[in-house]
Amino acid sequence: MKMLVQQKIQLGFAVALVLLLLTGGIMLWSVHRNVEQFRQANRAHEVRDMLEATLVEMLNTETGSRGLPSPAMKRFCNLIRPGSLRFRNRSTRRND
Repeated sequence: MKMLVQQKIQLGFAVALVLLLLTGGIMLWSVHRNVEQFRQANRAHEVRDMLEATLVEMLNTETGSRGLPSPAMKRFCNLIRPGSLRFRNRSTRRND
């Protein structure tokens, strides 16, 4: 059976439409996948930064517990207290 010119044109447009819709669907899937991967990477960076800050606070607290001679003790204790309080706050926040 011979196809008319009009039918050939309609078939060509239908094939083009199907390919366009398929390409759009693949693009949407790719965008959603990339957004999810960026969210996971961002969360990993946040966790790493929080762990690094916790390590710094632990080191400050550990260093402060060694003690210093009497004249510098008061100044040194003022440096230790905020670090130990921040460490306690972070550890309780992580448990919630």
